[in-house]
Amino acid sequence: METTIPKSERKPAISSEEIDRRIMENWVRCHAEELEELENLRKHPKICDPRKGEGIEMIPIE
Repeated sequence: METTIPKSERKPAISSEEIDRRIMENWVRCHAEELEELENLRKHPKICDPRKGEGIEMIPIE
């Protein structure tokens, strides 16, 4: 899901530091859900059952 700032709320950047700050804010805003999911996985790792094909990539053997 991509989030954009409405044109009415956009302001011209003054310096490269301001541009860097805005890029970081936008990245965090766009990826907050993924970061939250990653933190949840670190706190509560999923237990996968390889017999069901969970947690591993199935590669055919030739």
